Amino acid sequence: MQEWVIPDNGAGLWISWLEVVWVRRAVDRSRSFAQVLRTSRIGGRARILNESLMQFVFETAIEALESGYPRDPQDNRILRNYLSLLFVGLSGMNPAMKPLLDVLNARMPTRRPIWLMRQAGRYLPEYRALRAKVGSFVDLCYTPEHAAEVTLQPLRRFDFDAAILFSDILVVPHAMGLDLKFVENEGPKLQTVRDANHVSALGNGAGAWQFAKVYETVERVKTGLAPGVGFIGFCGGPWTVASYMIEGGSSDRRQALKVATENPGWFAAMMDMIIVASIEYLLGQIKAGVEAVQLFDSWAGDVPSSIRQRVVFEPMARIADGVRAVHPDFPVIAFGRGLGGDHSVLARAVGANVVGVEEDSKLSDVLVTLPERCGVQGNLPPESMSDAGFDLARGVAGVLEGVPMHRHVFNLGHGIKPDANIERVSQLVSLIRKHDGA
Repeated sequence: MQEWVIPDNGAGLWISWLEVVWVRRAVDRSRSFAQVLRTSRIGGRARILNESLMQFVFETAIEALESGYPRDPQDNRILRNYLSLLFVGLSGMNPAMKPLLDVLNARMPTRRPIWLMRQAGRYLPEYRALRAKVGSFVDLCYTPEHAAEVTLQPLRRFDFDAAILFSDILVVPHAMGLDLKFVENEGPKLQTVRDANHVSALGNGAGAWQFAKVYETVERVKTGLAPGVGFIGFCGGPWTVASYMIEGGSSDRRQALKVATENPGWFAAMMDMIIVASIEYLLGQIKAGVEAVQLFDSWAGDVPSSIRQRVVFEPMARIADGVRAVHPDFPVIAFGRGLGGDHSVLARAVGANVVGVEEDSKLSDVLVTLPERCGVQGNLPPESMSDAGFDLARGVAGVLEGVPMHRHVFNLGHGIKPDANIERVSQLVSLIRKHDGA
């Protein structure tokens, strides 16, 4: 059996299979984990026989901490120092370990993964400089060199565990044949769809130049990522995309809701076409190199519960099914903003690995309603990154309360705002790492 050696830091420990059994019994009996480690044979070096054993000990140690052991502060410090050795060891054995993918695949991560929705954006001065140079938002999205640069910018500043592709959910309707432009200080302006004739003129996005530009961006980003950083692609949820197609831009969605409620044949046909195009789009992103996808249904909470299954859950589930028909078990994050008590319904419908939760819900309450292997993502208020009066330490502690590391991806409840303070983002990451001892 291959032996692996951790360099000694003055407190080396020999870990044997017998001692792993002791560790497990210690946790089971609520004894001090660190006390058991102290009784182990102290040597010049700490040795782990193989990676699977090291991972097992690491997970056992995390369980002990999450169970409130060891209670003694000194023992707690010893255990956290020991965990840092295991983290270095596991990372050294497998430099490509990715905390995000570990959580998405129901494995114990080496640390709690962190990324923020809209982490690549207007709050970063380097983004604003590039945007001023390029001009329009559409040009920025469809210039792979620049879009890749924007995707990577936040990772150079912050210790994030994932990149999120810089693009826009309206790439899909644009690729389906609708005209799209972004007006400064107003937002997107999209050609509208209001009847069956409009729907019949739509394409399915296959071979669209818009998709091709995004795929090239993915390929460029992939080469610039550090080994431990995951890469998330995305598309909009069919309902949210449909609402833009009906309304023509940002709105209160009254017209779209009226259509969805009355459910004319052309609306169902349009939703079918969005689903087909979205599957095509995500499969292309996956082929280009993304390692997980998020489905963003930002306006899901607007839909009455009486039609939510038809308008929100089933369409998102069909996209996930379409992706997994080609890539079985591919990780999917489902985010339906404003669903309240229906997060569990969304998770089950989509077969989500992780479900995103807005800031109005308590993560630990949502977690107990989910399937055993499904985690939660979120959910600090976005305002916390810009409001100096917001107690960040207290806010972080509230999010982390009762949410184990292996079932949590830290994020905001929605996208980070343009007026976010960069120093507060750095402070956020430090608080999470300190809490977890990572």
